[in-house]
Amino acid sequence: MSPKKASKRTPRTVKREIEGLDQSILEAIEKRANLVGELANLAPDEETSPRVPAKNPKTAGNPATLQLLRQIDGYCQSQVTPRRICYLGPIFSYSYLAAAQHFGAHHDLVPVTSIAAVFSQVAQGESQYGVVPIENSTDGRIADTLTMFSKHPVSICNEIHVPIHHCLIGTGKLADVREIRSKAQALSQCRHWLDKSFSSKVQRVATASSSDAAQDAKQSGKKVAAIASREAAVGLGLKVLAANIEDQKGNLTRFAVIFSPHHEGVQAPRKTGKDKSSIMFAIPHRPGSLADVINVFKRSKLNLTWIESFPKPGAFSEYTFFAEFQGHRDEVKVRNAMNSLTKKTEELTFLGSYPEFCA
Repeated sequence: MSPKKASKRTPRTVKREIEGLDQSILEAIEKRANLVGELANLAPDEETSPRVPAKNPKTAGNPATLQLLRQIDGYCQSQVTPRRICYLGPIFSYSYLAAAQHFGAHHDLVPVTSIAAVFSQVAQGESQYGVVPIENSTDGRIADTLTMFSKHPVSICNEIHVPIHHCLIGTGKLADVREIRSKAQALSQCRHWLDKSFSSKVQRVATASSSDAAQDAKQSGKKVAAIASREAAVGLGLKVLAANIEDQKGNLTRFAVIFSPHHEGVQAPRKTGKDKSSIMFAIPHRPGSLADVINVFKRSKLNLTWIESFPKPGAFSEYTFFAEFQGHRDEVKVRNAMNSLTKKTEELTFLGSYPEFCA
């Protein structure tokens, strides 16, 4: 008896199999979108903020898989309840990447020209959500964002962590570059690499954003390159001349998702068991005032994770404080701490409780 011949698979056969799987994936996503719509009808007030798919053994420890599920969920949510989200533009800025990562790229993502404009749009109800940078692991606090919290009645409903990987991008080759453009922070974060890679004859020009620099590189020819994200290079059809050129590895920017509690159809996140809260406060201008506030957190056994000060408008040498701590406002110990803080501060604003970021 002759041996059975092995079936011969051809590239055409494999392509057909992939096409069949693609169709099955699309059908499954549409079914998921319909289920999200059904859930919204059955429990319209259960949750209005974007849902992150729950972790399970298949996604735990795999950020890429979890991010893929987030994008699918964002598409499903957009089919049921389209949302308008503003961010510090232009497109392909790191704020855009944060917004697309959290909400998915299928919602109405609207670029604006300043952090102040993001706050204004959200406060006035022109956008349901806004995405603003709040802290960078290399450069520290984003002062413009912290200041805006004192000027607009908005709250925080989520945080997003975005790893910052700078690339040198352009239309030519590395040897062609005579001018490098980017925002001042990006030039600073790549300073040592630039010093090592280019002579002093190569100019460095600060721009309003890394995305603006990428547009310049696209329009200005081979001699102009930009420091921007890989996504900006892909989106604009530019070459990545050098990847991951940031001097400090592990560079991360944290973004806050803001909303107006007065906006119809937008609700604060419910307690998850692993939450953070943000507050803003002003204290009497006398010795020991800040220590009194910090002691409230110690007595309440609340972990104070971040505290920053910024100048109080119209009061020289006096400051407003921004602080974050672990816990949710629905917890008894948090409510008790807030009651105690009202007695130790001149002004106290609770900016929101939200889930700690999960990679």
